[in-house]
Amino acid sequence: MSASASDGQASIELLGSVPVVLLAALCLFQLLAAGYALVMADNAVHAAAVAVANGHDPEKAAEDAVPGLRPGKIIVVQNGEEVKVTLRPPSPIKAISRKLSVSSSAVIRRSEAVP
Repeated sequence: MSASASDGQASIELLGSVPVVLLAALCLFQLLAAGYALVMADNAVHAAAVAVANGHDPEKAAEDAVPGLRPGKIIVVQNGEEVKVTLRPPSPIKAISRKLSVSSSAVIRRSEAVP
């Protein structure tokens, strides 16, 4: 086999491996984004619970606790003394973002007045 033939084979192998490397990088990015979203959901639910305990708007507090979040990526649900925050991690593919949604919840315990 001549040197030019093996150079051509190496180029084709390199071109064939590029999509695999890009797919692996996308998967790694999505895992990191989901982990980040889970940490941010914990922060947001804590802020929302504190807001409810102090008589403020939990949605506003949760949105303020997550910097740089685009509208529609956070859902805050209050059910009695429980607050649940659901976040969708950033993704170039919307279906993946929906599938990787993370949520966190907190229960608000109000101290009763001591007579």
